[in-house]
Amino acid sequence: MARQFDTTVLGTPGSRLLRLNSPEFQVFFGPLTLPLVRSSLERGRPVIALVRTLFLDYWEDDLAHAVVVVGFDEESLLLNDPAVDDAPQRASVTGFLAAWGELDYLCGTIAKR
Repeated sequence: MARQFDTTVLGTPGSRLLRLNSPEFQVFFGPLTLPLVRSSLERGRPVIALVRTLFLDYWEDDLAHAVVVVGFDEESLLLNDPAVDDAPQRASVTGFLAAWGELDYLCGTIAKR
């Protein structure tokens, strides 16, 4: 997959997720709202969100990064983070919105057609 996405040592631009679009998979990449993220999760579709890590409670570094939102409750979102061994990580709604907003609320979803 790294070759398909032309991944470099600096990472992979989120928009390259669109390269997975096919007759079998429908791929969305663009801005969403938190209610639409929750709706996607309720339909069983995790959301790949682009975030600035400075605002996530469990991060100390400040960099652009991607996490997978896999759940939520009133106070937090559950994130699978490829940089962290333990999953899921809990991020406050406020912290997540700040981190996500720094990258224009960009995210991606993949669904079978």
